[in-house]
Amino acid sequence: FMPFMGTFHGICVKILRMEAENLHLDRNFLIYDTSDQEALIKRAIKNLRFEDKNLRPKTIQSTISSSKNAGVLPEEYEASASYPQQKNIAKVFFEYEKLKAAASALDFDDLLLKTVELFETNPAVHQKWQTRFRHILIDEYQDTNHIQERMLELLSNGHNRFMVGDIKQSIY
Repeated sequence: FMPFMGTFHGICVKILRMEAENLHLDRNFLIYDTSDQEALIKRAIKNLRFEDKNLRPKTIQSTISSSKNAGVLPEEYEASASYPQQKNIAKVFFEYEKLKAAASALDFDDLLLKTVELFETNPAVHQKWQTRFRHILIDEYQDTNHIQERMLELLSNGHNRFMVGDIKQSIY
């Protein structure tokens, strides 16, 4: 096997493009960066006809990203929302996901989430990729988030991982 090298996101893109049909994705899906996400969130706010000036696209984008990195999907975010602002963000989250799907697009956080979903819902695909990743080296391990750790567990089955990191430099 040829070694895979890259960031979590880069490797996930390769896997998702190769396995797109197993997640009912368009193989040529678009990848939205932060500015694309903020523009789509503005559109979602407009579609929902929110007049709340406290709904800032950058803040909502950050909230959505943090939620996804923790493995929290719109339904779970909505269920945990208790304040009016959180409830409005939950509505925007749903609309954002709907608009993104209509455009055959994924954001950076989706790349990780969809790869984890692929492995968790398709045992044959999971086994195939687990076999391809016999040894995994992770540099800057202190910066791995929950969903990245879940992907590593699925790929390595808890074995053959070598992690390098410095807890004093952690961003999480």
